[in-house]
Amino acid sequence: MQVTVMVLKVDLQCWRCYKKVKKVLCKFPREFLFPDFYACPLEIRDQIYDEKANTVTITVVCCNPEKLRDKICCKGAGSIKSIEIKPPPPPPKPKEPKKPKEPEKPKEPEKPKEPEKPKVPEKPKEPEKPKEPEKPKQPEKPKEPEKPKEPEKPKQPEKPKEPEKPKEPEKPKEPPPKPPAPAPKVPEPCPPPPMAYPPIGCCCTECYHGV
Repeated sequence: MQVTVMVLKVDLQCWRCYKKVKKVLCKFPREFLFPDFYACPLEIRDQIYDEKANTVTITVVCCNPEKLRDKICCKGAGSIKSIEIKPPPPPPKPKEPKKPKEPEKPKEPEKPKEPEKPKVPEKPKEPEKPKEPEKPKQPEKPKEPEKPKEPEKPKQPEKPKEPEKPKEPEKPKEPPPKPPAPAPKVPEPCPPPPMAYPPIGCCCTECYHGV
């Protein structure tokens, strides 16, 4: 016996398909598996209808899930489009046995404390040296007398300003140059004389004028 999960693809928006699938699943197992019922027990535990995904998920306990799938497809006629058998989940891994705890190591005995070393006697302090007598201060040198200031030099008298030079009279402006006279016109050449027709012999003046 094994527990199998099957997913039936059905158009649940159609009320006829919905009713047909529900009827087929409710009649299992006695009606469709008799007389094999006692030889092959069957149980449908869960029926989950998902109208948005148009699927019906059932949990079946049986010996041969492939045979049951074929039976449901046959009885569902055109209402059931397909049936998918989901693989069973992997069995849980067995828990590893706990390792026995290692016995605690006995604590090492504490080492005896070493005897304290005798303190070295402190050296006697050296006597302080007598301070040297302060040297007598040297007498300050007498300040040098200030030098007398030199008498200021008399200012030199300012030089008299030179008289301004008289301005030169302005030169008269030159008259503007006259424009050059126009060049004399060259006489035009005489036209050529008209072309004369060659003389034609005529007997009279009328014939000459074409009368």
